[in-house]
Amino acid sequence: MITKQQLDKWIDTEINWLRYYGYRGDREALTEDSNLYNDIKSIGYTKRVIPLIRRCSPMTITSDEIITSNTKLEDMYEVYSYDRDNKYSPLEIYWMIYPEKRSEIIKLLQ
Repeated sequence: MITKQQLDKWIDTEINWLRYYGYRGDREALTEDSNLYNDIKSIGYTKRVIPLIRRCSPMTITSDEIITSNTKLEDMYEVYSYDRDNKYSPLEIYWMIYPEKRSEIIKLLQ
């Protein structure tokens, strides 16, 4: 079970890492319709090449049901897997569940 406090802590970490490892031009071009990890590319000069989703997400969240904007946090749980089938980063979950907060996230990423 995921709590709002846990999600907020993970999101803060993920935003900080995305701001550091994400290419600035891509972060500045984000819109409310963007797909975060498809639209932000890595800065490219890191010691090891790792996909941005693996580098910036502190963990992965999933549910026994398909995750939609109506899925409750209580129905989700954390997993440690690189498989992306119905598994999302904390920021992606927040992006889906709270679409009205997307402009705030974009400002934090810029």
